[in-house]
Amino acid sequence: MRHPGATLLLTLWTLLLPGAARAALGIDALDLEVGVHGTNGQDTSFAVTITITGTDLEAATLTRQGATALSLPCSGGTTCTATQGLPNQAALDTLLPTTATTYTLELKQGTDTITDTLSFARPVVPSPLISAPLAGSIISPGALDVTFSGCSTCSPTQGFLLQGATQIEEKLDLPAASTSWKPLTELAPESDFSVEIVHVAIATASLVADGPAPATNNDSYTFTTTLVHGDSVAFSTGFAPPVGDFCIAVNDAAGDALDPAGCTIIVEPAAGILDTSDSCSLSAAGLPIQYDLQLAPNGRLSGIADADLDVDGSFETHGTLVGRLRGKEGSLRQQLRVGLRDDSADARLGLRVREQANLATLVGAPDPPLEWLIDQRLRGKLAGTKIVEATTGLRTLPALPSDDIACAGGTPRTGWKLAFTLTGTEGLSSGSLQLANGNDVALEVKQRFDFVTNQTLLRLQSRGADAGVKILIRRLEIDDVPDPAQIASGVLRFRAFGQGGNLLLPPQP
Repeated sequence: MRHPGATLLLTLWTLLLPGAARAALGIDALDLEVGVHGTNGQDTSFAVTITITGTDLEAATLTRQGATALSLPCSGGTTCTATQGLPNQAALDTLLPTTATTYTLELKQGTDTITDTLSFARPVVPSPLISAPLAGSIISPGALDVTFSGCSTCSPTQGFLLQGATQIEEKLDLPAASTSWKPLTELAPESDFSVEIVHVAIATASLVADGPAPATNNDSYTFTTTLVHGDSVAFSTGFAPPVGDFCIAVNDAAGDALDPAGCTIIVEPAAGILDTSDSCSLSAAGLPIQYDLQLAPNGRLSGIADADLDVDGSFETHGTLVGRLRGKEGSLRQQLRVGLRDDSADARLGLRVREQANLATLVGAPDPPLEWLIDQRLRGKLAGTKIVEATTGLRTLPALPSDDIACAGGTPRTGWKLAFTLTGTEGLSSGSLQLANGNDVALEVKQRFDFVTNQTLLRLQSRGADAGVKILIRRLEIDDVPDPAQIASGVLRFRAFGQGGNLLLPPQP
């Protein structure tokens, strides 16, 4: 059982027994108990208990030299005991100094008396001074590490863990000079706890009390000194880290290659991600040009353009196409460049195409078209003649017959799905970003959980050949009441396929 109030026992006295006429009055043991208890490293409780056990005990007193006698009431002729609470350390030092002091013990039974005088110095046991957990702190649920100051002269050191007012674990035999304790009990989340560490120093000896002259009777007894100094701190646990698989589906529509089941659903046209990879055709200076375009996760565009520079009906001239797509909050800017050359036709052309569109216009009727504003520039020579051409126009997705640039992509799909796993521990986990057309990019997830605020910080990004996707989720809160758990709130910032934006994560309906 837990020692009440963290007490410090101390027993040290010698007694004199009279001769045969007083043989009925005797002493078996003497215990002096001194307890010091602290809270948050500050000693606040001081108590002294003196107990004498023997036979035919009727009255007992203990007197410090120069002080008033302390009476020990007796019970049943076998036990005399008294407990005295002290207001502070100074009062304890006065009653039981740490320097050698003379004390007189007197036992009575009728007219029989035993007295003894001894010199005693109270040993000092240091406070454990708990340094972790900190008093009043909020710590992570789970395993607890308690650290404290050691006592090389103590045996044993004891530890007690309480949840509220209920003791849930004790360790009564920590090795001498211990400075740490790891309770076996896992701390429950969102609960109040306290931990107490107690240093205990115990010494036992056998003594013989000699009766006053001319009596020569001897009375053997034991005395035990037990010094106890304790410290306790109160603390609490925060939220448990979230665990599970979660997903967010943005602008999902019929025909998308996404499965939004169980996801937090968000409809925000300006936060869409458009994969502009496509096969397109255009006309420049009356010449047909066709190209295949690929958009990488970092927003870079690449492909091969084919042209009929000698106007023989075949696309025998090839050029490498490069470019970039940039977008913010749905506003897109796409730029392409390609060089075409056919020495046999004395043709060398440089083509630049700039396009602008806004995903925020994708509202209203089902499958609305996306309109692109085009600025097309052509420079070079054709059939030996210098040529400079600048044209502007519009193209729409789905393509209209009058479009100057026609792409095969059809209805624009801007939906995307972010999936990730929370493991309940800090470090790496996995995730993925999937676009409406099925393009899937694996993500590395770094997670950090704040058990005080119940918020998670997630950093998700792609690596290797798919590098270029970066997503940050701040203040992510998970509601673990429903099963499965759901996203309750958060702020998401993304950069993917050259496009970026911000989202507030609402509760799932």
